[in-house]
Amino acid sequence: MAQVVIGGVGDADLIESCGRVSSGSGVQLDTTALARLQKEAVPKDKHQPEAAGEAILQAPSYLTREQARAVIFAKLVTLVTGSTGAQPQLLSFLNELLAHDIVPQLPAGESDSAALDQLAATCRGEGQCRNSSSPDVQSLAQALQSEGCTCSGISSAERVSIQRSGPATCGVAALALFSNRKLSVLATAVAALSCEALQAAVIFPAGDEAGLAKSTQEIYNDLQGFVEGSKQVTSKRKGSSALQESIDHIAEVHGALALAQTHAASKLKPEMARPASRPDKAGHVGASRSLLGYLLLLARAALDAGRLSLVRLQALTATSPLLQDVQVTAGLKLQQAAESTSAASAKIDNRLDREGPSLQAALALSDAVSALQESLAAEAFAALLTLRQQAGPPVLQPNGNAPMEAAVTSDAAPKADKKAAKKKGKTAGPALGKGSGHLLSALAAAASGVSGEAAECINAGPEDTLVWGLLQNSSSSDLSKASRGVQDLLDPLKPNLEPLLGSLRSIMEANQARRRPKVAKGARDLVPAQMMVRQAAIGALTGVFTRHGAVAIDTPVFELRETLTGKYGEDSKLIYDLADQGGEILSLRYDLTVPFARYVALHGVSQIKRYHMAKVYRRDNPQMNRGRFREFMQCDFDIAGSYPPMIPDAEVLKVAAEALEQLQLGNFEIKLNHRQLLDAMMALAGVPASKTRAICSAIDKLDKEPWSAVRAEMVEQKGLSPAAADRIHGFILSEDAMNLRRQPQQLLAALSAPDHPFSSNADARTALEQLKILFDLLHRMQALDHIAFDLTLARGLDYYTGVIYEVILVGENVGAIAAGGRYDGLVGMFSGKDVPAVGVSFGIERMFNILEQRAAERAAAAGHKLRESQTQVLVASIGKNLQMQRLEVCQRLWASGIAAEFGYKANPVLKEQWNYAEEQGIPLMLFFGAEELEQGTAKIKIVSGPRKGSDDEVVQLSDIVAFVTACST
Repeated sequence: MAQVVIGGVGDADLIESCGRVSSGSGVQLDTTALARLQKEAVPKDKHQPEAAGEAILQAPSYLTREQARAVIFAKLVTLVTGSTGAQPQLLSFLNELLAHDIVPQLPAGESDSAALDQLAATCRGEGQCRNSSSPDVQSLAQALQSEGCTCSGISSAERVSIQRSGPATCGVAALALFSNRKLSVLATAVAALSCEALQAAVIFPAGDEAGLAKSTQEIYNDLQGFVEGSKQVTSKRKGSSALQESIDHIAEVHGALALAQTHAASKLKPEMARPASRPDKAGHVGASRSLLGYLLLLARAALDAGRLSLVRLQALTATSPLLQDVQVTAGLKLQQAAESTSAASAKIDNRLDREGPSLQAALALSDAVSALQESLAAEAFAALLTLRQQAGPPVLQPNGNAPMEAAVTSDAAPKADKKAAKKKGKTAGPALGKGSGHLLSALAAAASGVSGEAAECINAGPEDTLVWGLLQNSSSSDLSKASRGVQDLLDPLKPNLEPLLGSLRSIMEANQARRRPKVAKGARDLVPAQMMVRQAAIGALTGVFTRHGAVAIDTPVFELRETLTGKYGEDSKLIYDLADQGGEILSLRYDLTVPFARYVALHGVSQIKRYHMAKVYRRDNPQMNRGRFREFMQCDFDIAGSYPPMIPDAEVLKVAAEALEQLQLGNFEIKLNHRQLLDAMMALAGVPASKTRAICSAIDKLDKEPWSAVRAEMVEQKGLSPAAADRIHGFILSEDAMNLRRQPQQLLAALSAPDHPFSSNADARTALEQLKILFDLLHRMQALDHIAFDLTLARGLDYYTGVIYEVILVGENVGAIAAGGRYDGLVGMFSGKDVPAVGVSFGIERMFNILEQRAAERAAAAGHKLRESQTQVLVASIGKNLQMQRLEVCQRLWASGIAAEFGYKANPVLKEQWNYAEEQGIPLMLFFGAEELEQGTAKIKIVSGPRKGSDDEVVQLSDIVAFVTACST
């Protein structure tokens, strides 16, 4: 095995390294680190080794060989990276213990203390050990002498450095995580194999199933990858049972296991990497309580996975007495591990000191992982035998002698010969998924005692003669031998499992790549025809914005989560959060307004008129037919800065009206209200301030629900008094409010009357004064005709402070296609200095949908499909060897800014060229032959438009640019 280097810059994964060292790899101490330690060490003439002490000769239980090696490795990591003043010889001695596999007997107690006290005694040459040359316990001094190792002793200060707690827990925990990392992958593979053996129903939810955790979906993907191509598993449940329930929960339980592994590893790694401090300085004295909590959480997750495995194992062995003892042993080990975990958890809950039962927690995790391993190995072996039994007698005999070949009965061989003749050489047996089949082959080879190239010489799948022989004439010794072979293969600390997992991953990923691709829920691909419509619309909108003097900006697609938090009220739950990839907690932008406010604050902008078109993301329930997606384009126009009252507001509304007129979407209205007017209504109606936003959210539903439903929500769900709800009705649904909404100046006059309740409220008076200015400005801008003064508009976003508005298409059931308002306080959330701002956000996706639908209708009426390009001219030819001439004519058109194509075929047929021009909706086709070229002319056909079908026109090649330009105008 390759050595593990520690102490250098950019060390590898410490958990992986610990697992490798525990399995037998050696350690190489970084030379630079050793040189540093030599400089920092106490001078040799002042190094005073301690006198012999008392080694722990008896303990109720000891760490295993692998666990003890893990503890030594973890201690080495802390010493080599720390500044303890220890002699480098101490580290070299610990390294020699690993190199010669001299493993001290370290007590397995509640805390690190006993184990590290004994490790300190080991450094004095005291205690007992085991080593590779002798499995029996022997004197440490004897083992050191036989291996030629010398012990220079340790000083009292070095003893303190070794005894400081942490590494024993970290080492044992790292070893458990190293094993569990492999088992979490293996568990899904074995579960898939059992599903095949049981011919179970495995239901794979759609990728867009709501509420499915990421870790659960990943397990579903893995499970599907393993059984890809299987004819054993079904998609129809056969009633409910404990077995079916356990299969239904595979993804959830295994996903939780993988997630707990990730959390525990993220907490363990920094504790393992923490350098040891000088003995005379305060240092950490134990593993953190939060780490212990994560270790126990992982232990429970491993036990849950083990229990699911046990249910499947019971189903596999229900009709076979061969594995009853294996099943009982696996169940007993799971029960003992559960008791160990419960005991550790109870002791940790009752201890507040750092030197609590930390090692006990790591040992409980180790027991749980070991129990999971035992259960998976038993389940895999049972699945192997079950599938072999289902396959019937083998078709092909193995070449040469195999360990269990003699077990094949004389009756079985003729049957196999007959079946082979019937199948004409074809293999028989269950049709498994590729991943499951590969795992089964590996298990069969391991159970048969065949490995390496020899495994390829037998039909090491369901037709494996050796396993069939085990089923026909088994003995307890044969069964035990085969079971041990499977256990060894699936042992995370032995070398055979990693290559198997690697090959399973490759098969699984290849299977996933072959599945039919699909787009994520709430997203979509855009085809060229759609992009043509979108580009035209974007160009029209850009023209409106730039005509009003706006500038363009862009911001990142993701923001710090703190930037977006608290800006969207109830809609904050729809923000997409990203997994932490680089030390920052990030979220995808929910809209373009908050990033714009952050931009203004960050760059110290005092005045700006800007537009921004970009994609935003919302974790909403998409309604594709109504243009509601999770990823969609948004278009914003905003004016920020201090200006005379309501002038920016009026221009924003004018821009919104111009944009919609430019796009020719149809009749529209701009519903308008004022935030302060809403607050005044709430106050006058007796709505508590704490309920104002919730009640406004209910009011905002009046465009979709009747007043009775909204009132019921206010009273029954929001806790508003019936009298207050009725007073709200008197404001927002009064006769004037309903009849004069499209006559905003008349409604404003009615609301401003001295006898109206609004006259007694300062917020209402301010709002009405601002609206009077706004309506006068809009009247001058000839934009007032589109305004509907709607008191039921109560948009739920928290950051609006003044006018609010949304745009709807009259008679269209597509919802709001634009919305906005004044947000004077938003920028101040980032800079502490308010910058007044007002803007409108266009629901451009809904606009695009309408435009695409209408363009498709026009194209269908014209007899061609929706255009995908802006090509104006197709340059064609008649005859051979004219491709260069077509290219030269195209170049003239390109140079003049005319979109043209010439076709890539060297000698195209004229009919094909005409058909292409018709299908693509290209208006003109210019064509020529050798005769036309000699005369310097070309012919032009009108392919589409009012003049379609008219006679061909002959044009001089020198005049084609002018002719095409005239046709386009």
